[in-house]
Amino acid sequence: MKFETWFLEEAGIQLVDGDRGKNYPKQADFKESSYCLFLSAKNVTTTGFQFSEQVYINKEADELLRAGKLNRGDIVVTTRGTIGNIAFYDETIPFDNIRINSGMIIFRSNEDIWNRRLLYFLLTSDFVQQQIVSLTSGSAVPQLPARDLKKFVLPKIPLDVQSQIAEVIGSVSDKIELNRQINQTLEQIAQAIFKSWFVDFEPVKAKAIVKEKGGNELAQSLAAQAIICGVITLEQLQALQNDYLGLEAQLHPLIIDRFPDEAGLDYWSPETLQTTAALFPDALVESELGEMPEGWDVTDLKSVTTELRRGISPKYTEEDGIQVINQKCIRNHSVNYELTRLNDPVKRKVDGRHIEVGDVLVNSTGVGTLGRLAPVRYLPAPTVFDSHVTVVRADTAVISKSFLAGLMIVNEAFIEASGAGSTGQTELRKQVIEEILFAKPSLELGLLFDFIAEPMNKQIAELEQQQQNLALMRDALLPKLLSGELALNNVKTTTEAVAC
Repeated sequence: MKFETWFLEEAGIQLVDGDRGKNYPKQADFKESSYCLFLSAKNVTTTGFQFSEQVYINKEADELLRAGKLNRGDIVVTTRGTIGNIAFYDETIPFDNIRINSGMIIFRSNEDIWNRRLLYFLLTSDFVQQQIVSLTSGSAVPQLPARDLKKFVLPKIPLDVQSQIAEVIGSVSDKIELNRQINQTLEQIAQAIFKSWFVDFEPVKAKAIVKEKGGNELAQSLAAQAIICGVITLEQLQALQNDYLGLEAQLHPLIIDRFPDEAGLDYWSPETLQTTAALFPDALVESELGEMPEGWDVTDLKSVTTELRRGISPKYTEEDGIQVINQKCIRNHSVNYELTRLNDPVKRKVDGRHIEVGDVLVNSTGVGTLGRLAPVRYLPAPTVFDSHVTVVRADTAVISKSFLAGLMIVNEAFIEASGAGSTGQTELRKQVIEEILFAKPSLELGLLFDFIAEPMNKQIAELEQQQQNLALMRDALLPKLLSGELALNNVKTTTEAVAC
């Protein structure tokens, strides 16, 4: 890559620390909701901001702090623990008051010199990330002090050219983000169905409500169908007329209207809907887990899995090896195969240790990473996993693969909180996973959940593969555009077509 470079201070970039003084928030100051979002390491990831977990400080605590408040256009870089994660605080971020913590720093640029979106792309590029790696110090807790950040060099590019490059690279990044949002929505739909069926037992409760009102089996079935296909809530069902005829007259049209072409929309046909409703009992019974559907069994994960163990200690090679998944590969319930390394199968045998589609991988070492999990939705090549990752594999004679994934995601917070050991050496014992108890439905019902979830899993897998290909394309284009090796006019049309 050949271009003129300059240091940060020459380039009109100010480094802004978070406040580390006496008024730095204590644990008691953090709230589930309040005036100012206070960033944690979980909020700044390799793919930008993530806000699945949020902590806040109130206005009084915010006003006591001297530094670290974000302005629109700022870029956040993690500098302690996990180093070099980058996030861009642009207009798409739905929070007006955000502060960084003491393990981060703000890059604040002069917009007369920088297209801020291009600066964000630069900071995430190999050109800068390699500088970050070379300047990072410390072993137990890696650090990147501000004094070392000042040693960074960046390309010196005219502002008008920056804007053109940002438009080209941005179109690819926008497509990546759109795919991520679609996948997030698909996963939320599947998980909402799992929770309704297997955690909250809503179809069972619907039948029980109607049975208590004197409704016969047909009325109970219609109530469960209405809940399953999402045309009514349990609260609305409770409010319906008490007599059987009233229930049938009100529920049946709602369900039929859900399928106007008689072929079945979304995940259902009317026939499958009836079959599914029939698999739910009409009563809840007491158990060691609390109320659960009558006829279901309380069991543990060990009893329904064929594989539950840590991976290998790899012998790495640069070529002709087997892909090895490590903890960095697992984030946001997906696997990034671009972060894998290669194991030498001659020096370290991997017979019987290959991952299969449908497995669930769980990060099992270290604060901040322990407990993160991902269902394996596709495999680009034969793949194994290292000793910091646990694989969980469904016994498909007992439970379905999609049921296992849903169950693991439901228990993710519990798993994250179950590490044992000293700081920095926290480990997840496999017994924690083995001993997770749950109400086990019939295999037939689990397979029907598979019938719904599998098309979504396939779409997620396709979009994940597209995301990774787009990311490779973006990362290859950026240095060539910066250096002038590729002409902007030749690239723009191609990237716009790809990003459609």
